[in-house]
Amino acid sequence: MTVDKKRKIVVVCSRSGLGRVGSSALMGLLRLGELDVGGKATGLWKPNKYNPKGYFEINGNKQCIHKIFSKFSDQFAIPPTRSQIPNMLMLAKRTINEFEKFISKEFNKQSFIAIKGIRFFIFPFLHFLYNKYDTKCIILHRNRNDQIKSMLQLHSWKGKNKLVKKRCTQWHAFGTSVLNYFSKFDYLHVDFEKLINKPTQTANKITGFLGVKSIKPQKVIKWISPGITNRWRK
Repeated sequence: MTVDKKRKIVVVCSRSGLGRVGSSALMGLLRLGELDVGGKATGLWKPNKYNPKGYFEINGNKQCIHKIFSKFSDQFAIPPTRSQIPNMLMLAKRTINEFEKFISKEFNKQSFIAIKGIRFFIFPFLHFLYNKYDTKCIILHRNRNDQIKSMLQLHSWKGKNKLVKKRCTQWHAFGTSVLNYFSKFDYLHVDFEKLINKPTQTANKITGFLGVKSIKPQKVIKWISPGITNRWRK
């Protein structure tokens, strides 16, 4: 009898590939569930007026995953296409050691990792590490118009209505291709409205999917507070 020694990792992302879908709120729940959200070496993005409770994104990510795939996309660029996924895989294979060093540096040894994969660049690495990591993915879904309206409140996107709509459509198409291409991962789909309006039920669904202990309802409710709900609805 063999013992499964795969390290557990859950990737939080959205089919749209962009923000304002509840990924930070969900990452906060995962931290309450005692998952390791990283930042051991370089820290996490600081909270601001858009996310006062934090983003749960690792500072060092910019110098690793995002830097490696920078030629495929930057902050406002058109996303990659499905035809580019094989090239992304080739690049990931060549730089797999950099990714593993990043994981080793930013996360505690043998912890259950929770990491954002908003633009899917982590997927090619996990494809090659399939026998090393027990990969689960939580896919957040939000009404496109509500997401766009929320994004337009951000300073970096303000006044770029047409561009935001275009990018959301393009990233959604690429995200759909990615999720189909990497179909061997274990997926759970979570609706934004249910995360906000039924947080305890949603949290139980997530912990059941991950096989971790349930989070106390009062902690969940306190985290997904009226304040966070109102901010996400803007």
